[in-house]
Amino acid sequence: MPRPLAAKRFTSALVPLVLTLVRKHGHDTRALEKKFLPHAEVTLDELGALLGEVAKVLKDPLFGLHCALSMGRGSYGLLEFALRAAPTGRLALEQLATYGALINPLVRWSLEVDGEEVSLHHRAPHPGGVGPQANVFTVARILQIAREMLGDDLVPTRAWFAHDARECPPELAKVLGTKAIAFGRASNGLSFDAKSLQRVPVGADAELNRALERHGQAMLAQAGNLDDAWERVRAVMAELLPRGPVTLAKTAKKLHVTPRTLQRRLGEQGASFASMLSEVRRAQAERLLLRTDASLDQVAEQVGYADTAAFVRAFRTWTGTTPGKFRVA
Repeated sequence: MPRPLAAKRFTSALVPLVLTLVRKHGHDTRALEKKFLPHAEVTLDELGALLGEVAKVLKDPLFGLHCALSMGRGSYGLLEFALRAAPTGRLALEQLATYGALINPLVRWSLEVDGEEVSLHHRAPHPGGVGPQANVFTVARILQIAREMLGDDLVPTRAWFAHDARECPPELAKVLGTKAIAFGRASNGLSFDAKSLQRVPVGADAELNRALERHGQAMLAQAGNLDDAWERVRAVMAELLPRGPVTLAKTAKKLHVTPRTLQRRLGEQGASFASMLSEVRRAQAERLLLRTDASLDQVAEQVGYADTAAFVRAFRTWTGTTPGKFRVA
């Protein structure tokens, strides 16, 4: 049965694959298991650290990419088959955003639409995502499945990663197929032209998709704790930002809980109010700079800064660059 959405550990389908690949290369995995897998389940930090260490052991700086490309069909069980049976690529992404917690209850997926561009975001509860190797794995695996469903000629309009990197390795850039690749962002993700997602996937089966979706709904219900504080707080913060200072008291009132209860619920999911507010501001700022023609003053106001200079300083802290340079990069 899936773990509750507030769980701090989970059973990852990626772990056995990683260990199998290490053994295929002639290495003993016992030391890795003892160091990074002290329990049957893993935290996000342990998962990221494991992939990073394996990359060093195998002397493969793109292990996350190669691991994604080697993963077999159906490795993520019924949810993956449900996505593959979707009548359109767009619906498959929508279902991934809805049911992704069944794969990993410690990260959140969301689908955002800006005009003719559809963007899939993968967010971890702390800066840097799940680590470079795991971030690359996630983006590459989603793109691989999408191409198996919709055709090898499917090319994202953009791709981005939560970890920092000076440049994109040529092999990774070739697999992604787009020149619009960024690092150090608030999430991992891919954007596609909306028309390309209207293709009918290979193996589309509307009846099977609906049946498996009902199964996914039942699994989420069995998991308990569907009061996902993380996503609820993110939505309220985004709503409040343009109206002035976002405080714990205002956010709690909007959610009909006490400030103490809200702090407790966020703590259960490994987050704090301050860190979440910073992450939401950053994500909103990145979206506005990339997808709108809003002036710098307008962007600052929309993300809760009355002082544009303060916004610029915060943005430099988040990304290491200025809003202006970020917009034209």
